[in-house]
Amino acid sequence: MSILSRASIYTGPRELAGRRAAVLGLARTGVACIHFLADHGSHVIALDSKPPELLSAEARQALARAHQAETPYDGLQDLWPLDLMVVSPGVPTETAIVQEARASGVEIIGEVELAYRF
Repeated sequence: MSILSRASIYTGPRELAGRRAAVLGLARTGVACIHFLADHGSHVIALDSKPPELLSAEARQALARAHQAETPYDGLQDLWPLDLMVVSPGVPTETAIVQEARASGVEIIGEVELAYRF
């Protein structure tokens, strides 16, 4: 059996519709994740440490696809309940909001993991 014909080793949920998913970091991969999650019916929350006027034009356009945008974000207090957080590669995992989400039991993944699952 070739590796291409095997079933995925990922056995978790694949349905994104209705899930509350935060995207942390709104550079290229964050923008792509917003579009992907919105296309699959997620309630998308866009998060970045910069105010909107310092984001790229693509990021500002992607904010229109999000149900909620916190730029700059203050923490998780207004985001609950949160099912998933997709962290962009440029965001350190030691960031307070990532640590807060982890401590609260939120599933935290990167964009490669998101792509792998689907």
